This record gives sequence, structure tokens and C-alpha cells, in this order.
Amino acid sequence: MKINDITAIARPLDLNYPTNKAIALVSMIVIAASTIFWMVAGRGFLDSAWWGFIASLTVFLSWAIARELDPEYDLSAFVTAGFSLSSLTFFDLPTIIVLFWILLWTRIVNRTTGLPARMWDSLFLLALAGWLTFSGNFVVGLMTSLAFLLDGFLSHPRKRQLLFAGIPLLLIALSFYVNGIVVGETKLPLTLQLAVVVISSLFVLVIFDSRNVRAIADQTAELLDPMRVQAAQVLALATAILIALLNGLPGLVSIMPLYAAIVGISVYRFFVKLRMNKTDHELRKKLSPDEYHILRERGTEPAFSGRYVKSKERDTALTL
Repeated sequence: MKINDITAIARPLDLNYPTNKAIALVSMIVIAASTIFWMVAGRGFLDSAWWGFIASLTVFLSWAIARELDPEYDLSAFVTAGFSLSSLTFFDLPTIIVLFWILLWTRIVNRTTGLPARMWDSLFLLALAGWLTFSGNFVVGLMTSLAFLLDGFLSHPRKRQLLFAGIPLLLIALSFYVNGIVVGETKLPLTLQLAVVVISSLFVLVIFDSRNVRAIADQTAELLDPMRVQAAQVLALATAILIALLNGLPGLVSIMPLYAAIVGISVYRFFVKLRMNKTDHELRKKLSPDEYHILRERGTEPAFSGRYVKSKERDTALTL
């Protein structure tokens, strides 16, 4: 039995790919370095090793979330991992289970594997969201409901997701009835509120730019749907804003790797565009219109989709 027979959203970490191998190496280095640091600082071995493990998992999940939110550029995920690691020097460890929840619904919405969510995927997400909602984070229930709605309405919809979309809303109402409306007692400092506004504004540009996404799905080798990618980005941004504003600094810290992803992707995209603009004028002079269209405007067909992919005929192939 293959893993895809059980779940459609799993993306195994194939170490044959250099980027996957790199993040695995980075994660191991974080574990070792963090453990040694805290032992030197006076903590016990088990306490230090546990902190190192969670720090490593934080960096890895921030990388994974960035890969979902920006499937077009692999390296933006490493910029994210760097920001996430840096944040650990200023803030406490985030809430791992919330990060895992974010990763689950982004994969359901944007379908980076190319496959629609299976029943078990939806049920697991629903169970996880239900637990977090009853723990006092109603934003989790709200965003989970929206994720199911999007998956039920966007291209190649899973109509049963519309049924699942109503369950988190019922759980929110039940949580309010049992526990009352729980909102963070501490507000986000004004400087951090301004930072959230600036970061959000930058990411809006990323969302707009993603309308031209040309990334390929893992399992189907088909183009990802730009609308789904943008929907996941919008939902991620809304999640980041609402949790930070409603739960204050503790809420911001709990999802700091999500903010690292938003910042990392925005910064990387900015420098990519800057580099492309500098060389664009020179290339227009050197290349023919067709060459420029192919090399700079992605004028070729997506990988594994051309008419000659399965051709057995002998011929000569030319590349630029």
C-alpha cells in the first residue's frame, strides 16, 4: 500500500533532491547546536535536547509552509527558514500543532500534490481544528471552515468539503457556549501592529504576482491552479493577521514561522524581480522576440506536458 492510497496531501521528503537534503541537514544542525547551547547555559541534557528538537521542527515547518505558499521558488523557503531561526533568538518557541494545522489546510487548498483531499485528510484536519478551537482559538475553526469552502468551490471541487465547512462553525458556537468568547488579554504593541501592516502589504504584492504561477504538481505533473495558490496565500495572510491582532503578542509568537514565511517569500520575490529588471533591458537587445519570450516570459509548455514527451522517434533537439 502506497501512502497516497491513504492521504492525498503527503509530500515525502525525497533526499535525492538537493533542496530537501539541504533542509534536512539544516534541521539536524539546529538540533545539535541548540542542544549544546542550552547545555552550556546550564540546562539539563533532556531539556536542552527537547528545546533543540522543537526549534528544529520550527525551522522545518516554516520551510514547508513557505514551499506551499510559494511553490514557484524553492529558495524563498530557505530565506524563510533563516528568518524563522533568527526569530528564536528574540521570541519563545511557537505552537507546533498550530503550524502543522496551517500546513494541512494549505495543501488541501492549493493542491501542490495535484490530488484532491481524501476523506481521511479532511477528517484529520477537522479533528485537529476542533481540538484547537475548543482550546480557545476560534480563528482556527473559522479558517478551517473557509479552507473547506474554498476546496469545495474552486477548480475540480470536492463537494463533500461543503458539508465539512459547516462543522467548524458549529464547534465555534459550542465553544462560545461552553467557554465563553476567549480573546487575548494583551494587545499587540503599536510597533508590532505597524509591522504586521507593512508585512501584509508586501505579501499582497506576492499574492497578485502569483496569478502567473507555473509550478508543477508533485503527483500529476500538471500546472498548479493559480487561483488555488492565491486562495491559500490569502487565507494564510488572514490567519496571521487575525491570530496576532486577537491574541496579542502570545498569538504572534505562536505562529511566528508563518510570519517568517510571509516575510521570507516577500523579500525573496523582491530581489528576484529587482535582478530580473536590471538584466531585462540588456536581454531585449541581445535576444530575438521569440527567444526573449521563451527565456524570460516562460513561453514554453510546462514540464512533462509537451507533445514529444512520449515520442520514440529519432530526431534532433535544440535547447537555449
